[in-house]
Amino acid sequence: MTKTTAIAYSAAYANYAAARTAYHAAIEVINDVTRAAAASRQRLQDAAAALDAADQAVKPMTVTYEWDCETVADGDSADFADGDIVEHAHDSSFRDVHAWADQYPCEPGRRYELVLVRDDDEGRSWAYVTEGTLPARFTDANGADAAKVPQRFHREVAANFTSTPHRS
Repeated sequence: MTKTTAIAYSAAYANYAAARTAYHAAIEVINDVTRAAAASRQRLQDAAAALDAADQAVKPMTVTYEWDCETVADGDSADFADGDIVEHAHDSSFRDVHAWADQYPCEPGRRYELVLVRDDDEGRSWAYVTEGTLPARFTDANGADAAKVPQRFHREVAANFTSTPHRS
C-alpha cells in the first residue's frame, strides 16, 4: 500500500467514524425527542382528564320549572281511585294555568290542583298551591322535603291568585 493510499484510507475511515458518531448522536436525539413527546402526550392526557373531572365537579345543576293544572279524581270511580291524576295542562306562568282552570269547568268526579313542578339533575318535585299559597319547599316522589320554592313563585301566586279552581 502506498503512502498516498494509506492517507486516503485513513481520511476515509475518519470520515466514516465521524459520520457513524453523528448518526448515533442523531438516533439518541430522536429517542430523546420521542420519549419527551410521549411524556408530554401523557401529561396532556392527564391534564385533560383532570379538567373533565373538574368540569363535572362544578357543572351547574340544570333546573327547570313549569306550572301544571292537574285534573284529579275526586273520589273513587270505575276508572280512577281518589287522588289519581287524570290529566295535565302545563303552562309557563301561574296566571295562564290558573286562567285555564277558571275557563274550563271540571267534569263530575274531578277537581283541579295547581302545582309548580321542578325538574333537576336529581329528579322531579312538586309544590301544590293551597288556598292561594305555595309551601316553603317542594316535595319529592317519596313525600320528603326537597329544594326551597324560590320567592319569585310565591310572588307570582300572590299577584295572580283569584280563587280556588273548580271542583265538581
